[in-house]
Order: sequence, then structure tokens, then C-alpha cells
Amino acid sequence: MVQVVKFAPLKSLTVTLDANAQKKLADNTNFSRDNLYSKISSVLTANKYLQTQANNSNMNIEVVVTNLRVRSG
Repeated sequence: MVQVVKFAPLKSLTVTLDANAQKKLADNTNFSRDNLYSKISSVLTANKYLQTQANNSNMNIEVVVTNLRVRSG
């Protein structure tokens, strides 16, 4: 049996940090929420999973960073 599902790209992407990650941010100055957002957005957009313009979809993706550790070097 094959089930056909209509594909609809995501309308929006958000990247946030929870309280635990916010606390660790001071010790991990190399981490950038904006850089993470840009990387995820560019990959999703390039593969047509994210389409913010002319999109009637109500599907969103929310990425919540709960912990972080930036490697040095």
C-alpha cells in the first residue's frame, strides 16, 4: 500500500535558547543563534523545505537550543 501525502513547505523558522542555554551563553561566546538560524534556514531553503514568500502553509519549525558547548581551537 502506498500513501500519498501532499508536500507543503514550511512557512517559518525560529531558533531560540531555553533558560539553561541562555546561562551557558556567557561562557560560550563563539556560539551565535543568528549563525545557527542562517545555516538551518539556508539548508532548508536550498532544499525547498522552507519557503517564506508566497506560501499559504501554516507549518512552522521551532528549534530550541537546550544546552551548548562550543569547542575551542
